[in-house]
Amino acid sequence: MSLSPDSYLTLEYEKVITELGQADPPITAWCLAAPFQFDPCKRAEKTGNTAYASYEIPNGQHGTSMLRPGLTPLPMQLILDFLDETLE
Repeated sequence: MSLSPDSYLTLEYEKVITELGQADPPITAWCLAAPFQFDPCKRAEKTGNTAYASYEIPNGQHGTSMLRPGLTPLPMQLILDFLDETLE
C-alpha cells in the first residue's frame, strides 16, 4: 500500500512494483494518491504487475493527510480492503 508514492533515493517506484509483480505469485501492491500526485501510480500501471491497483482520490491531500472522511473513494476503506485481500 502506497500513499502518494514516488521514487525515493535509489528506489524507483515503478521498478519496485515490477519486482513485486515478478514474484510467484505476484505480490499485491496498491497506490492511493491525489490527482496532483497520481503520475507515479499511472506509470506503475504499465509494469505488468497483475496484482497492482491504483486509486486516484479526488480532493485528496498528500500522504496521511488523505486519511479523512468524505472522500470518494474513501481511503480508509481502501486500506481495509487491501488488508482483507492481502491477509487471507
